Amino acid sequence: EWFSTIYGAWLMGGYALTFVSFAVLVLSWLADEGPLAEKISIRTYHHLGNFMLGFTIFWSYISFSQFLLIWNANLPEEIGFYLHRQGNGLNILTVFLMVFHFVLPLFVLLIRRNKTEIQTLRKIAYYVIAVRVLDFYWNLVPAWEHHQGVFNVTTFILVVAASFGLGGVWLWVFLNELKKRPILPINDPRGELLFTKDAHDHA
Repeated sequence: EWFSTIYGAWLMGGYALTFVSFAVLVLSWLADEGPLAEKISIRTYHHLGNFMLGFTIFWSYISFSQFLLIWNANLPEEIGFYLHRQGNGLNILTVFLMVFHFVLPLFVLLIRRNKTEIQTLRKIAYYVIAVRVLDFYWNLVPAWEHHQGVFNVTTFILVVAASFGLGGVWLWVFLNELKKRPILPINDPRGELLFTKDAHDHA
């Protein structure tokens, strides 16, 4: 019975952050050993890092906006969403997400060096994806009956296993499809413009 007109934008922001983090991992892997090794510039990683920063801020802004609107209206049909996510460990998880899904990535991604050094950006991408699984648990599980207001370790393990299980199947299909197609378009001048390294990469 619960509804929120901002919920869709909230999910979109979180999934966009996951997607950009995954794109960083795939691109860095292809640049390590694939045909992109001599094509990918530092500027490309910097742009992806900026996207991660932007979607981190967007997710946090939408999350706070939804909470503020529901808290301000204080309507019985709306406040249940947050009441189900209080107590017995879920309060700790809520604070954890505030700090480690927003504050920590924000300050880390504000540093330019972290976005131009691929090894560092790759670690940040792994971290963001891991925290996104926790946010997925916080968003989904408390809506289930008998899980409201309770942090259940067994259910959390099942959520993590299901996320990596289904994600693993999707990743297997994705990588198999990736092998069937050329990574770089042949004789496409736009590709040269996109991947050409410039003087800023060596600054």
